[in-house]
Amino acid sequence: MNKIKNLFKGDPVIWIIYFFLCVISLVEVYSAGSSLAYKNGSFWVPLTSQAMFLAVGTMVVIFFHSIPCRFFRAFPIFLYPVSVFSLLLVGVIGATTNGAQRWIDLGIFQFQPSELAKGAVIMSVALILAQTQRENGAHKNAFKLIVGLAVPVVFLIAFDNISTGALLLGVVLLMMIIGRVPWNQIGKFLGFWAILIALVVAIVAVVPSDSAFYKLPGTGRMKTAKSRIETKLNNNDREILPEDYDIDKNAQVAHANIAIASSNFVGKMPGNSVERDFLSQAYSDFIYAIIIEETGLWGGLLVVFLYVVLLYRAGRIAKRCESNFPAFLAMGIALLLVCQAVLNMLVAVGLFPVTGQPLPMISRGGTSTLINSFYIGVLLSVSRRLASATAVLLVGVMLSFMVSSVLAILAHRASADGLRHYQLWLLGDCTSVSWLQLPLFALAISLLLLLTIRQLRVLDAWLLGDVYAQSLGISVDRERFRLLGVVGLLSAVVTALCGPIAFVGLAAPHAARLVSHQGAHQRLLPLTLLMGSALLLFCQLVARLPLWGEAQLPLNAVTPLVGAPIMVLLLLQHRPR
Repeated sequence: MNKIKNLFKGDPVIWIIYFFLCVISLVEVYSAGSSLAYKNGSFWVPLTSQAMFLAVGTMVVIFFHSIPCRFFRAFPIFLYPVSVFSLLLVGVIGATTNGAQRWIDLGIFQFQPSELAKGAVIMSVALILAQTQRENGAHKNAFKLIVGLAVPVVFLIAFDNISTGALLLGVVLLMMIIGRVPWNQIGKFLGFWAILIALVVAIVAVVPSDSAFYKLPGTGRMKTAKSRIETKLNNNDREILPEDYDIDKNAQVAHANIAIASSNFVGKMPGNSVERDFLSQAYSDFIYAIIIEETGLWGGLLVVFLYVVLLYRAGRIAKRCESNFPAFLAMGIALLLVCQAVLNMLVAVGLFPVTGQPLPMISRGGTSTLINSFYIGVLLSVSRRLASATAVLLVGVMLSFMVSSVLAILAHRASADGLRHYQLWLLGDCTSVSWLQLPLFALAISLLLLLTIRQLRVLDAWLLGDVYAQSLGISVDRERFRLLGVVGLLSAVVTALCGPIAFVGLAAPHAARLVSHQGAHQRLLPLTLLMGSALLLFCQLVARLPLWGEAQLPLNAVTPLVGAPIMVLLLLQHRPR
């Protein structure tokens, strides 16, 4: 257990988000990879390939999250020169895919230098901001250093990948704002780029597509950008009738819109996508459209929720950091991942021109997956000594969200009879346990109660705090994990057979403690069992009274009505005088 725990240190919420994204990636890449399966002659190729990259990515996360954060200060020293050299090299010997020269062919796989360059710039900016912090903000030299390092890389990336260059530039700007760079310098920075962008847009708008200008070095992707911007503007400026829409000319955007529009609240379910066969980049650039088509609104919101929580947790980690560098590093990495995710989603739903940005940790891609895993590893490294008790709450919220989504899907797909039984189960009913289920039910409850009794000494020690419990030789973390597991299994067994019965679990322990006047769990536990059983039995009898006729009351409606007055009476009797 300790060995496994040591492998997964750091913020547990970020770990859970990472594994959720990996699971979504496996499912959706397998579902959306129909074109890949057709090319390779096997349906398993997309799944096995992505699973391999995610497995290696997980090892990358584990490796880098175990490195103390202070060592990342040295990374820009060698990462930045390697990134610049790779960006220059890709312009000479780079491999071309889908009309873009962004990869270096290493034989076994293709490497995309821009992904490495983004991390190098983020780390460099974080280091500069940390070293130049003063009481009233960053030193004025910080701006010059950041511009001197970031702008050349942005230009090198933008030569063949304008969207990635713009994304990196935006993240650097946000980091400067967070790093308290003087506003007059930020204003000059924004003004320079505003003039440059306006100039580029003017050239793109004026120069015809067949002009010799687009044959000059470094202008290859400007023609593509011109086409995408014009398409977006034309579609927004006028209403296009269905008979006038050229679906072949705007195939990617059109089929992405169809995928989203054809989904319902719960979607078509994974594996049932139709538009994946018409989207050439369904497993990459437009995978979010496939997610919405197959999982509906719930699936789309879940993905958004995961990235929002990732940014929130990074902000919490940065706020609690004792030094500046890990704080800026955590925020820079989180902003990079989340901004890229937002850009991909905006493209998928038709709110932004096509950019070619993958969805981090979900879209298929070797270099992107490994680099993003590196980012997650660094973020976890920063959080290793900052684990918070609020993680349990956030984990519970996410799991509750997932369970609610699954229940909604099952309810939607259920038959009329199955839906009726589900609704009755939600109301709670102890009599739903059959005689065939009763022996197994009693055996499971008895075994779990015996395991609970073994923890009584630990519970008594905890009354005096974790430090006292540790002084008695109790492994607090291990015992807490065991106790939560037993309680969770007890709740699961009872809920599965009797339904989610409300209030009993809240009222019985507090009532037992008020009645006993003792904190020893050797007496509290049996008393809690008796009082909970008595309360539940009484409420079941009330729900089955002949007074109600054939329309008997649901148990969940009776337990609060009976239990609440009892709790109020006990509280009034034991209030301080």
